[in-house]
Amino acid sequence: MHNGLVVVSYALADVPVGAGGFCCIPGTHTSLYPEPPSWFGRLDHPLIEHVPLHAGDVVVFTEALAHGTMPWTLHSHERRAVLLTYAPGYMQWSQAPQVAADRTRLSARQQAILAPAGMWERPPIA
Repeated sequence: MHNGLVVVSYALADVPVGAGGFCCIPGTHTSLYPEPPSWFGRLDHPLIEHVPLHAGDVVVFTEALAHGTMPWTLHSHERRAVLLTYAPGYMQWSQAPQVAADRTRLSARQQAILAPAGMWERPPIA
């Protein structure tokens, strides 16, 4: 198997059944046909599956998978996850400026870790 755009989502908090969060249409990553436009924006479609998780669980998926996020409905805690994205250099995002939150209170190392993705002129993180 060859895949260029892979996402690893690491759950930092529990995501019980029906709480919201990651959802997808299983198998769409191998489809040769795009999803009908009428499917977008519908969370009640019978093919959409919510993925419940325990803190520490990991979901690995390709960007080719039809996926999204259901509204968070749990009031006991916020949804928290770390998402790591992997892509070959020729497919990575450019170094175009991004509008970001104020990062002046972050250390130089923290700012380097949060720098936009890209393979050109990226300083090493020590």
